[in-house]
Amino acid sequence: TSTFDESTIFTDKISKIYIYNTPSLIDQIRVLLYSSIKDVISKTELYYKDSDDRIAELLKSCMN
Repeated sequence: TSTFDESTIFTDKISKIYIYNTPSLIDQIRVLLYSSIKDVISKTELYYKDSDDRIAELLKSCMN
């Protein structure tokens, strides 16, 4: 299987990853997989409890 650290093609093309309604389990997964996803972590923004407001803002801006 391929991981992020084996192929930088994927990570080089990512500018930002937004994850809404992030489950708390994600933090534990990030720790376990840190060596494989360290280049992606800096490009990732996680939204926990305020996701509903952020999603509403995103949808509103798309409709304008």
